Amino acid sequence: MLIVKNKAALVRAGPSLASDVIGELPKGTVLTCGESAFHDGVARREVLAPLKGWASAKCLADAPVDLPPPPPPEAGPEPPPRLWALSDVHTDHGENLDWLKRMCSRTDLRRDGLILAGDVSSRFSILRETLQLCKRAFADVSFVPGNHDVWVTRGEPWADSLSKLRAVDALCDELGVRRTPAIMGGCVVAPLCAWHHAAFDREPEVTGWAGLPPASQVISDFYLCKFPGLSQTDDS
Repeated sequence: MLIVKNKAALVRAGPSLASDVIGELPKGTVLTCGESAFHDGVARREVLAPLKGWASAKCLADAPVDLPPPPPPEAGPEPPPRLWALSDVHTDHGENLDWLKRMCSRTDLRRDGLILAGDVSSRFSILRETLQLCKRAFADVSFVPGNHDVWVTRGEPWADSLSKLRAVDALCDELGVRRTPAIMGGCVVAPLCAWHHAAFDREPEVTGWAGLPPASQVISDFYLCKFPGLSQTDDS
C-alpha cells in the first residue's frame, strides 16, 4: 500500500508522460499499486485502485501501518496489602496537615493498613479531621493516642484526660478507626495505651548546669495531662 505524499498525483493511462491524464488523486489518498517501471528516465508506478493507470513514483510513499493495540497484560494475583506505621504527625501545625493531605490523596494506599500512633493533635477537631483523612486513604486504620491527644486545654469540655480519652475512643468508634486488636495486612496489630512516669527515669541527674528548672515546670504534660487522684511526679 502506498499513499500520495505530494499535494496531488496525476494518474495517466500509461507509463509515458505523454499518455492521457485520466484523473488526479489528492494528498493522503491510499493506493493499491502494481509493478514499477522507468520511462524516459522517470520512475513510474502502476496504480490499480482507486483509479487504474500510472503515476510518478516520486509522488508516492509507503502508507503508514496501524498496528493493533498490544494485548492487555495477563491478570496476575493482586499483591498483598501493606501495613504502614506513622507517628507524631502533629497536624495542629498547618504544614504537617498539608503534607498528610497530599499523602492521603494517593490512590495506591486503598488496600493497605495504617498504624497511626500519637501524637496527632491536642485539638479534638483536628484529631477528627486527621483520622477522617487517613480512613479515606487506607482500608484499615489503627490508632493509639499519645500524650498530646489527651491534653486538656482551656475551653475544652473535659474535666480531665481520662474523660478526653473516652471521647477519643468514641470518635474512633464513630469513624471506624480501630482501638482494639485486629489483623491488618496479615499482621496482628494490638494497640497498647501506656503512659510515662518520673519513676521510669533511671538516668543520673544533670549536673554542672546551675538554675536548671525541674521537669514539672517546663514539660507541658505535667499541667495539661490531668489524671484524677494521680500524680505524675510522686509514685507513692
